[in-house]
Amino acid sequence: MRSGTIVDQTTIRVAVGEFVATEQQGLARAPAVTQESAAQTGLAKLTELNGTINGLVLSDAHFAPRLMTLSDAAGSPIYASTEPADDWIFVFTAPPQNGFTSVRGVVVIDAATGRISSAQILQSN
Repeated sequence: MRSGTIVDQTTIRVAVGEFVATEQQGLARAPAVTQESAAQTGLAKLTELNGTINGLVLSDAHFAPRLMTLSDAAGSPIYASTEPADDWIFVFTAPPQNGFTSVRGVVVIDAATGRISSAQILQSN
């Protein structure tokens, strides 16, 4: 288990690469969808979103019990849920390309169903 910062009696924040997941504390069920299967689904979705990006590789993975929010390092929201669920979070990185020095993809996948809850490609200089 990854260590995190306890916010209050019901909330914990956990670093996932350069992102921060906010989770409700409590018991989580074992994921029905494997990490490997969910990661493949996530990579396929990112490729679908932008087929011009080459070299995406998985750089971080986290099982987030009862995920509430996912934010970038500056605190900007990437994903939010009104009904926390057990999710997989995947961070993919790629070499600089298309005029961008930083190329990342982040995907949130429901660990019970395998459905994609959020997928984004983030490119910056």
